[in-house]
Amino acid sequence: HQVLIFSTDTEVDENFSRAAKNLVGVDVLPSQGTNVYDILRRDTLVLSKAAVEILEARLK
Repeated sequence: HQVLIFSTDTEVDENFSRAAKNLVGVDVLPSQGTNVYDILRRDTLVLSKAAVEILEARLK
């Protein structure tokens, strides 16, 4: 199972990123670093409402 956590910050919090690396199959990416390929190869996306708005704007 592959999970992508999409951060609305331009940089991911270091402590959060380090904690997520301990979870198998979980990646955390900043809003600027996410692309369609990153999204399509994951089974699950974790997004806040703000993250959805940012992603929609980037992919239009």
